[in-house]
Amino acid sequence: MSLMIPADLSGLIKAGDWQSKLKALKWIREKKLNLPEEVLRVGTSLLKANGWQLGENYWEVCEQVFYASLDCQASEWLKVFVR
Repeated sequence: MSLMIPADLSGLIKAGDWQSKLKALKWIREKKLNLPEEVLRVGTSLLKANGWQLGENYWEVCEQVFYASLDCQASEWLKVFVR
């Protein structure tokens, strides 16, 4: 099921830089939106390419990706978090 993504959020995601993607994840979290596919796509991209740059935000991104992977039944990411 694909939900409409608000234009503000879409713009942040399309910006492409890691800071914008991090802002997009924060926006999803703060607005309490249920967009697990987007969180999984954007969050995994951040963790793979920019994990070390996230600093104190690293664990928040990990938590969002974990819950999104549960919602999407993405077992490959669940294995990363649950050992």
